[in-house]
Amino acid sequence: RLLLIQPGHYDDPLRLSLIHSFPAHCRNELTALSYTWGSARNMRLVECNDEGESILLTRNCENAVRRLRSTTRQEAYWIDAICINQDDVLEREVQVRGMGDIYRAAADVVVYLGEEDEQSQLA
Repeated sequence: RLLLIQPGHYDDPLRLSLIHSFPAHCRNELTALSYTWGSARNMRLVECNDEGESILLTRNCENAVRRLRSTTRQEAYWIDAICINQDDVLEREVQVRGMGDIYRAAADVVVYLGEEDEQSQLA
């Protein structure tokens, strides 16, 4: 799977599209995101695709997507929590084993450390 993030500003509603299959050569045209998932207790339901499909994002993932999205163009991202079907144990195992290949093949890899908080000065 591949996540397409439509352009917008930080506070604009997220517009996401999930592509369920894509050619292997597209891997070198995407950005892979590495981040800490954050608390599963703070999940947000975000609309995805025009068919009304929704996905659950942790607050940290949502913030990362908001920070990374372009204001002018659609961009393709690979984000493990979204692009790996977490409910399918077999698929998850196969995909996790291939994560190194995805990160190596990506055009860019971005690390998101989270939003600034009272502990940020310690980092």
